[in-house]
Amino acid sequence: MCRRTISTGFAGRSGSISGAEPRPRRPSRSWPRCSPRATAARDVRCVTRRARSRRSSEVARPPALGSGGAAVILAAGTASRFGSVKALAPLHGKPLLQHVIDAATEAGITSFVVVLGSAAEQVRAAVQLPGGTRVVINHTPETGLSGSVRLGVEALDDRFERAVMLLGDQPSIRADVIRTLLAEAAETDRPIVAPRYRGGGGPNPVVIGRSVWPLARELAGDRGFGAVLDRRPGLVHVVPVGGENPDVDTPADLAALEEAR
Repeated sequence: MCRRTISTGFAGRSGSISGAEPRPRRPSRSWPRCSPRATAARDVRCVTRRARSRRSSEVARPPALGSGGAAVILAAGTASRFGSVKALAPLHGKPLLQHVIDAATEAGITSFVVVLGSAAEQVRAAVQLPGGTRVVINHTPETGLSGSVRLGVEALDDRFERAVMLLGDQPSIRADVIRTLLAEAAETDRPIVAPRYRGGGGPNPVVIGRSVWPLARELAGDRGFGAVLDRRPGLVHVVPVGGENPDVDTPADLAALEEAR
């Protein structure tokens, strides 16, 4: 990936009329007025109705949107070098893909798009997907990562300002890195945020702002948004982070992670 963010606007109200004389405001007839001279019964009605109004406002408030973004997890690869369903390979007692999902959940993400391939049914049966996860099937994973990136972007909800693109074969991804990238994305005016690991390795995951989602159509082959990072560095805000985030491409890679624990 970098093998592959969404803005919602709420219109504010504008109601001032230049030069108009303010008119005296009439008391609301639908709301009982409380005053020091109000009767005890009316005081109770005032407090009760105000409490109900507050509760009603709290219920109507829209839910938090997972740090302003969603997670797109790409796990549709053919795993030709691995020799089996890589997403389900066990590491420290759980599938590789579960490590990635759990890190994103710990980071505060609550909305997920997961792109799976031909082993989709096996993966869904073995992995705990967060409630409301949108599963997308890539029927031609052999064409490379770019196809999964496009499918993942197309499945994103218009509520979001940004999305973090994660690889399903990078189980070492940490929640603190995801949180840092999302926080940086909310502050920078550049639409793509990528990490630079002190331990080396590729710039994954990346956070992509909604304005650059259409660039997914330009991707080809087995590269995700890394190609965009190379061609358009002016769009990218790079964030130094500690550690590393290696791919698991072969059984030997998996064994190395097992031994490193």
